[in-house]
Amino acid sequence: RGLCTASRLRLALVARMNVFRLKTFDETWALLRQRLACVFDEALCDDVDPELPSKTETYNIVRDCCFIERWQEQLYAVCVPELQALGEAWAGRVAAAAAAAAGGDALRVAVASAWAFWSKQLYLCVGLLQYLEQDHCARHKHLGVVSLWRVGVEAARDGLARRPGLVEAVED
Repeated sequence: RGLCTASRLRLALVARMNVFRLKTFDETWALLRQRLACVFDEALCDDVDPELPSKTETYNIVRDCCFIERWQEQLYAVCVPELQALGEAWAGRVAAAAAAAAGGDALRVAVASAWAFWSKQLYLCVGLLQYLEQDHCARHKHLGVVSLWRVGVEAARDGLARRPGLVEAVED
């Protein structure tokens, strides 16, 4: 009764975030990391684990992390290496698929379909982290903060470039 509107809003948002009983940044990141791994894993369905948040819940958790807890810098600092690791793992799967392909058109089709998958999933990932992208990356561009989309694209490209002979085989 004696709370101002801002305090009531904050309590409502904290209650929504704590559907998953998240109290610390480490707990929150562990849950988000599992969700991001599911996004990029081709074998996993989107809603395999009922313990993981849905797309909407994930977006709300990220929004609450940035809006309520002010964990933008921490979240960005752990998202960048995670996206880079996911890009490297994806490039390894592409290299394995390319080795299985006979070459020529089959190789190009395999790499093109893998790139289409990566782009689609990266778009979904950046959508889930949209509040972080808007709140932190856009505000701090002048400080050298790179957008998460660019981090993901460069991670995938660099991962492919580190695979010997893959780029040359696709270009031939």
